[in-house]
Amino acid sequence: MTALDTHTTPARPVEIRDWAQAIGRRLWLIVIVPLAAGALAGAVALAQGQQYRSSTTVVIPHPQTLGSVSIAVSQTISDFQGVLGSKTLASLTAKQAGTSAKAVQSGLSSKRLGDGNSAEVTFVGDSPDAAPKVVVDATKNALTAIAQANLSLASAQLDAAKTEYDAALADLKTLMSDTNVVDFPLAISAYEKRLGDARDSLGRAQASGNQGAIASAQSKLTNLTSIAAKLKAGYQEANDRITSADQAYSTAQDAQVEAQGELSAAQSIELTANPAVGLSRATHAAKRVIPAMIFGLVLAVGIVVLLELLRPAKPVGRS
Repeated sequence: MTALDTHTTPARPVEIRDWAQAIGRRLWLIVIVPLAAGALAGAVALAQGQQYRSSTTVVIPHPQTLGSVSIAVSQTISDFQGVLGSKTLASLTAKQAGTSAKAVQSGLSSKRLGDGNSAEVTFVGDSPDAAPKVVVDATKNALTAIAQANLSLASAQLDAAKTEYDAALADLKTLMSDTNVVDFPLAISAYEKRLGDARDSLGRAQASGNQGAIASAQSKLTNLTSIAAKLKAGYQEANDRITSADQAYSTAQDAQVEAQGELSAAQSIELTANPAVGLSRATHAAKRVIPAMIFGLVLAVGIVVLLELLRPAKPVGRS
């Protein structure tokens, strides 16, 4: 065999009909895997015994904002739902309600009611006595966690505003020390008067035609103008910084007071859960079976695709 007798045979590109044929060849896999996943999920759900559902409705406070209220409310609802599904909250609630953290995390859910800041919190578990308690405790814990986070943020912003205000005040004191001025508005007014007198002196000197007097008056006016400009600019900058820092500090104080009130309200809120209602075991099992079968179908298709990709490519033909 010579080099001319050997060549690479190009592979035929995979077409849609190839995938259809692959699925047809392994149709049994696509049928069996979802059925097995659904059967397993159904068996597990039925083995759990009777399930009970309890729920409560809560109005979730949101911080005041200068931006869009709808965005602020949506963010607050999202934060509440995120905290409600956390492992930390599940662990705390489980201790309070006398159940397991896994049961709390898997059985707890929430949904927003309309476009407002109300939400419905629901828990499904195997105890009719624990279900209402889990709902109430979890809701209060979530509200408290959000309020505590808001208070921590407000306190940090207040500390930052206080630091900025102190720095601005220190700058003003440094300016007072450097210029030997205590009452800047009074000093600036005095300089304005002296500037007016200097301009009058320059005008009289120019009218007299005395070059020496003109030069002296001009020099005095230039010096006074420079001093007054620096004094005004320095005071304006320091005063603007203090005013801005004072406003930020006042806003931060209001935010902290609001956050503290929110925390107190969350800790003392009175919630009532609906009595636990027994769920149909068939309905409960169906809610587990359908997602499991969908997952099994996706898994089966993925396996078929992987097996097809691992098969040797078919050659187009030999020449």
